[in-house]
Amino acid sequence: MGLDLELDLGGRLEIAVGKQTDELKDALTPRKPIINSAVGSGIMPASGELFIDLGSPASGRMWEVTALTLFGVDDNTAVANAKAALYFGDPVIPSISSLRVPALAVPSFTAIGTETLWCEAQANVVLGVTGAAAGSQISGVVQYRDWAECDIVARNGR
Repeated sequence: MGLDLELDLGGRLEIAVGKQTDELKDALTPRKPIINSAVGSGIMPASGELFIDLGSPASGRMWEVTALTLFGVDDNTAVANAKAALYFGDPVIPSISSLRVPALAVPSFTAIGTETLWCEAQANVVLGVTGAAAGSQISGVVQYRDWAECDIVARNGR
């Protein structure tokens, strides 16, 4: 239901109120993210690296990773020689080019702070763990803001 107003000032001025106003208001309203976290864990294999898949943004979404928490069997016992790295990529064997944060101790907490780490929908958030003894339990929690991609990225159509 709209309201059309016409003024005769030697010309014509049309003002539409209603649906168009609501659409304009929606377009000017700042978007807000969904605050969430993802958890994963695994047992260190006898040889090689342990990869823990923490999930992936849904299609059309992006994750702004804000913090990472790593731990072993409890919240304060160090896992001897364990180092973890954060990747955004293939969950089976992430490429070194998808490395985002290297050499994290277990347990530890890392706040991303003012530096923003964006994980796009075609990538998974993955922890790669090395150095821990076989059979060691390693867990991680990633905190993130889940945004609609269209609110973050401007595409040029190319």
